[in-house]
Amino acid sequence: MDRVPGHSVRGRRLRGALVGILLAAALPLAGGGAASAAAVPVGCVAAGDVAVIVDDSGSMARSDPLGLRRRATELLLTKPTGQQRTVGAVEFGEDAGSLFAPAQVGGARGSMLAALGALDDDGWLGSGGSTDYDAAFAAAAEQQPAADARIFLTDGGHNDGAYLDGHVGGPRTYVVGLGIGPARTGSDAATLERIARETGGAYFPLDRTGRDGAALQASRLQSVFNEIDALLDCTTVATRRTVALRRQGRSSRPLTFSFGGRAAIELVTSWVSDRATIDVASIVVCDRRGRVIADLRGRKARRGRPRRIKLTVRKVRGGTYVTVVVRRPRRGVTVKVRVKGTRLPRRERPTVQARPLDDFPAAPPPAATPAPAPAPPADPAPPAAPEPPAPEPPPVTPPRPPRRVDPYDNYGPANAGRAICRGNPGRPESMPGGTVSQTFAVPAGVASIDRALVQIDPDDRVTAHATLHVNGHQRAAATAAAAGDTTFAFAAIPVRAGDTAMLRIAFTATFGKIVTVYTAGAPGGTFVASNSCPDGAPNVTTGATGLRAVVSGWDR
Repeated sequence: MDRVPGHSVRGRRLRGALVGILLAAALPLAGGGAASAAAVPVGCVAAGDVAVIVDDSGSMARSDPLGLRRRATELLLTKPTGQQRTVGAVEFGEDAGSLFAPAQVGGARGSMLAALGALDDDGWLGSGGSTDYDAAFAAAAEQQPAADARIFLTDGGHNDGAYLDGHVGGPRTYVVGLGIGPARTGSDAATLERIARETGGAYFPLDRTGRDGAALQASRLQSVFNEIDALLDCTTVATRRTVALRRQGRSSRPLTFSFGGRAAIELVTSWVSDRATIDVASIVVCDRRGRVIADLRGRKARRGRPRRIKLTVRKVRGGTYVTVVVRRPRRGVTVKVRVKGTRLPRRERPTVQARPLDDFPAAPPPAATPAPAPAPPADPAPPAAPEPPAPEPPPVTPPRPPRRVDPYDNYGPANAGRAICRGNPGRPESMPGGTVSQTFAVPAGVASIDRALVQIDPDDRVTAHATLHVNGHQRAAATAAAAGDTTFAFAAIPVRAGDTAMLRIAFTATFGKIVTVYTAGAPGGTFVASNSCPDGAPNVTTGATGLRAVVSGWDR
């Protein structure tokens, strides 16, 4: 029997191979993915010695209220692919100095992670008043003269005299700007872009529109550090930013990435809130025809159902990220991953990134086993009197980094909306703007307060003016546009157990008459809504319920 033209075995194989190649090229960017913000330069050499330079000036309390620069550096240090790399770190403000000394990550990771607790918005040794780029680059060059790449993170321009181009002569530098836009948006941005360009690195402005708030920019920080990690290895990542987790325990839609014919793929999931716990719900690998051939559990062959291979993975979990490396099984072309929130106090939009790898990272070496003692001779000589052993030095325990705590946590389901006068001069019936306040007792284990999250109906024409009071005295102030989940970042205010704290919010606006805040639960303390505008918004004073808000700080 003649074969149908175009349907030979060889023809089918060629078409299948072509489909696989096209699929591998297209899938990393399909459905909302995005390529890395920077291209890999021609002749790139992987960086084995990396210096991290982190701005820790006082303004970081506003620019990074969630402390995600610590999480981003932690992500970099814990990745299975980076354990052979040498990393050192410098912090700076008005002056600069070592955060931790350079060492191979795999052998010093514990002490490096503990040192990140010193990033507490006070510069180096308390010199957090200004921002000195020259001091930062000089400290990095002194501590790590052999570095072949740098990561430079700052939230402001050099403001300690004229900038003397301390980056010149240094290795390629990847620059991250918190609160700083693209190069065309101002002199600070232009300087940062120039530092990156003149050293052969790349500039990552986190304020992409000129109006992105601190919380939105900080949410991008971990994924940008992951992109930089790929560039250090002369590769790039493919990114999905469209995952929405709205309900605890419910998995996201599947995200598909291609192995690209490589030996493995690295999947990094990162999110914002350290109160949420997000994990990988499932991973499956498909062949070029889209059939599932492998998953995390594996399955024996059954009648009519082929066997599934059990995937080999390396997994690392952090407070706001999960890194999983998956070895590509034979015939594997694409990987599909779902994530879910196992603890989800509110909606989250985690970022999932994928990077094909040439090699699957080796497992950490096992602990060395001491060799057995040699057998004694047949006629041993009388042993010499042993010398008294030298006393062992006491073990050194690295200090535990500070942890986030919530002295007031009342973000459960709302039980009432509370109308507040907006304070819009164009609508006299909304004048003067109303105020809300919530008092609470500071519990044990809280050393400072630096952040508040409050539900306010979203409208960027409404400005909320928050003040924090401790024992009747105003200690801090911050403003934010009403944004639904509205975040206020304060300078860290010391508190003690038993102190009476009050969060007070006043309103002004350029449009409309009324804005709404919410109450929830029964957290204790007193909630007050105060209005005197002619619109007739009610006054409320109650201890039966409380402002729907979370007030956060640190335990040390």
